[in-house]
Amino acid sequence: MIAGRRRPGTSATARRDVGHLTDFTATPRMLFIAALAVPIGALGGCAAWALSRLIALITNLVWYQRLSADPVSAGATHHNPLLILGARPGS
Repeated sequence: MIAGRRRPGTSATARRDVGHLTDFTATPRMLFIAALAVPIGALGGCAAWALSRLIALITNLVWYQRLSADPVSAGATHHNPLLILGARPGS
């Protein structure tokens, strides 16, 4: 821009209209989607809990030969040293 010259249709005090650039409005659709997110999140948490219990059950059945879904620390019991040989072919 050359000093003293302005583009046509502009003034020294004119501001750009940037209202259309904002995206901070809460519409009823956004509230509906947020309301759907609550039960979906709760179902996801329940599924995670159920999968965790299922993993504990299968671990107890395979490694400790007992029917329980209580998680067991692997370091709390003694394991056969030959267990290392079975770990590689099974992976």
